[in-house]
Amino acid sequence: MRLACVAISLAMMTASGALAQPAAVREQMREDRLDCKQTGYSAHTQKGYLRSADFNGDGKPDYILDNEKLDCGTVKCGSAGCTIVIFVSAGKNHRLAFDDNVRTWKIVRRGKRDIIEANFHGSYCGRAGSYDCRKTISWNGLTMTAQ
Repeated sequence: MRLACVAISLAMMTASGALAQPAAVREQMREDRLDCKQTGYSAHTQKGYLRSADFNGDGKPDYILDNEKLDCGTVKCGSAGCTIVIFVSAGKNHRLAFDDNVRTWKIVRRGKRDIIEANFHGSYCGRAGSYDCRKTISWNGLTMTAQ
């Protein structure tokens, strides 16, 4: 009976996507939640915390963790916005390709690849923090860069 319960639980977790993410993404999610809990926040996630796109155009999902959707107070967010963390597929694995604060962002399809249109803290463009700094985050063949 216990084995049947474990099998059903694993099937439900896989169906909900809890086990479907690559190890690097799961580890980052674990670290983010731990950071939040250690500072007294619940670390509950909202819809949109984990998203996927295809930034490098290989047809495999790449993953974005949006810390604005994590109940973590100012641990992951501040006047420069909240961190987004991007993992891109690299063969059978995924690797970290971007980890920085953005104020707002959205995924846009360009040809065979997705990009991110983002608004950064003004200092990212050499201006005062309150100014907008719009940049495109895209795959350059090695990593994700903001231009």
